[in-house]
Amino acid sequence: MKRTQRKDAFRNIRKKLISFLSLILIVFLGVMGFFYIHNMGRDLRGTTASFYRNQNFKDVIMASSLGVGDTEVERIKALSGVADAEGVTLLSAQIQNASKAHSITLLTKTERISKPELLEGSLPTGTDTVALGWETQKNLKAKIGDVVQLRVTDAAMPDCLIEKEFKVVGIVNQPEYLRKSRTLFAMVDPEAMDDSKTYDSFTRVYVKAALPENTDYYSQEYLDAVAKLSEYLKTSDYEMRV
Repeated sequence: MKRTQRKDAFRNIRKKLISFLSLILIVFLGVMGFFYIHNMGRDLRGTTASFYRNQNFKDVIMASSLGVGDTEVERIKALSGVADAEGVTLLSAQIQNASKAHSITLLTKTERISKPELLEGSLPTGTDTVALGWETQKNLKAKIGDVVQLRVTDAAMPDCLIEKEFKVVGIVNQPEYLRKSRTLFAMVDPEAMDDSKTYDSFTRVYVKAALPENTDYYSQEYLDAVAKLSEYLKTSDYEMRV
């Protein structure tokens, strides 16, 4: 660039200093935004993995339309490559309070695998208490202490709840629905289920694979190990899905 051209360029910058600085700021924000999004993605991944690890997120789901009893759960726990297994009942239901009604997913509380994260209040116990997912709470405009009506609509085990009215005792996050935050769900204690209608069985079994501690849920090694366990478990009579 010639000397006269440089002088003209600096003169134009001085005349339009605000516009020039705005352009620099836009470029700066764009670059910083890229690094922020990149690092935020890494942090979000780490936070999600930490949450899954803390709640002992399941590696495989075993599902059966016929129900899975305690004997089958114990047999699964004893299989090679399985660290733990826990039964859970998951059904379609309807929840209602004084002003609103919604179709939801109703599931029983687990103790060891895919444990719920308590956000407020307490976890459900006994036959007549319920914890709501935050999205369910928001839609119902419910609060702890409210009484709601619950009715199972699932054809597999219709009307299998002992009680019809439940006191809201807590608000929870549930690892199964972390990636589907709009899912409406509620959680009850297993004692809330009428054994004579559930045939003392579960609709799902959550399975934990025997893996090294702190295994990265996003690694190819983890995906390969889970796929291998799933293939092995397919030798049973249950429909499998990861």
